[in-house]
Amino acid sequence: MGTYTLGELDKAIAEVKAFAAKFDTLIDDFTRRCAYEAASAVDQAYAATPMDGERDVDVMVEKVGHAEYNVIARGKSVPFLEWGAGVALNPNPVARPEGVLDIGEYGRGQGKNPDGWKMPDGQHTYGNPAAIGFVHGREAIETNIINLAQEVFNQ
Repeated sequence: MGTYTLGELDKAIAEVKAFAAKFDTLIDDFTRRCAYEAASAVDQAYAATPMDGERDVDVMVEKVGHAEYNVIARGKSVPFLEWGAGVALNPNPVARPEGVLDIGEYGRGQGKNPDGWKMPDGQHTYGNPAAIGFVHGREAIETNIINLAQEVFNQ
């Protein structure tokens, strides 16, 4: 180890503090980009899933703290799109979180009928397949995490 002057130590401390501040900003940018990557995948999965009836989905990213973001899907059709509706199109249903009804159990339970049912407007439907948008969102982050990190940290 060598001998350092007070000026050299002050300069080194200032450089470390500047790097720490920049790193903090980069971490927030990285997590934000991951959230938007996931939101885009969720939105695309919902848009690509066929669905009878009204499609009222709004996928958004919400900042909840430093480097903390939530991906949110709002709308009455979200449960039908995420987990599917109607047993005819979902013979092997995806696992549901606690409190989310099985396919065909929501509303009047008509989705349990493999022959489909009539919607309030008289249109016949079999429901819709599960889009599993949030699974696609997680996969999008896993697939692109190296590229996202390189874009943010190689500045």
